[in-house]
Amino acid sequence: CRIKGSADEDGEEKNLGRWISYQRARYKRGKLRKDREMELELIGLQWSVGVRNISWPSMYESLVEYAHACVTTYGYWDGSVKACYHTDHYPSKALGAWIYRQRMAYRKNTLAPTHVEKLESIGLKW
Repeated sequence: CRIKGSADEDGEEKNLGRWISYQRARYKRGKLRKDREMELELIGLQWSVGVRNISWPSMYESLVEYAHACVTTYGYWDGSVKACYHTDHYPSKALGAWIYRQRMAYRKNTLAPTHVEKLESIGLKW
């Protein structure tokens, strides 16, 4: 369930959007009661809007495909991905933005060691 409030909605929909936003904010802060969290999930509420929750393994596999395509096309991969790069798959994945987030997590020392190993094993440059 993707509910997002907007300025052109009528009163009831606007109020529902605000209520949902409030529930999401409480959830993110860890203040939402567990029973309410479960009830909202049961009816299909998504905790984040506008962001597809794509798994780390799925994005990693897209990176492996990207690196392989570079090697096939150019004979090598330099270990980088342009920040604006999106995959050709449907739905498109923002691979460049994902790599940026991995690099930031690496710099903050918050990237899982297993992820660091996998990324380095295919030649990602930090």
